[in-house]
Amino acid sequence: YHTVAAAAVELAHPVDVLFKMAPAQESCQGVLLKTADSILEAEHQLRQNDADFAFISYDRRTSKEFAKQFLQEARFVFAVAPTHPLAKQKKVSLEEIANHDVIIMNKQFSFSELSNEDTKHLEQMITPVFDIWNPVGAMEAAKCGIGITLLPEYLMEGAVKKGKLCILNVPELDFVVWLQTICHYRKTITPQMNAFFKLLEEYYNL
Repeated sequence: YHTVAAAAVELAHPVDVLFKMAPAQESCQGVLLKTADSILEAEHQLRQNDADFAFISYDRRTSKEFAKQFLQEARFVFAVAPTHPLAKQKKVSLEEIANHDVIIMNKQFSFSELSNEDTKHLEQMITPVFDIWNPVGAMEAAKCGIGITLLPEYLMEGAVKKGKLCILNVPELDFVVWLQTICHYRKTITPQMNAFFKLLEEYYNL
């Protein structure tokens, strides 16, 4: 058995690069990506042993059932095309954002599953016009001037450097999650999984 099965929820981090790196390891000949529509589905796949581990974006709460490896902080920010009316403002309030079309990446992920004070505050103030499950799609929509997107800042770094997106300064927004892997405590760690975890450590400088 030379393939590691990974369940992935909302590929908001560059795991595709890791998949390309994995075949270079003799003990890990590839990664089988099994998509999951939600964190609950990913956890179900782990319980059923359909996946060895899962990639998720979530907060830092601990679990009695799953072991976690935190990879990278993901701070969410609002971003718009340079032509958007809010792009030139030094500060933007949530109330001002609520008066424009907002694009989010999966309302279930962004608000409901985290269910903390930050997300409750956002959910009360903002009614998204577009609910796009693909983060790249949400970012491309914002580039085209369709609306304001809410995504992890690091995901948009390239577009910001190229001048295709502008990050809005919203002092009221404090929404941070962590990219992480989770593995069921009952899961036996195979040599293939160990090899892939070493790739993760190298990639994220852990």
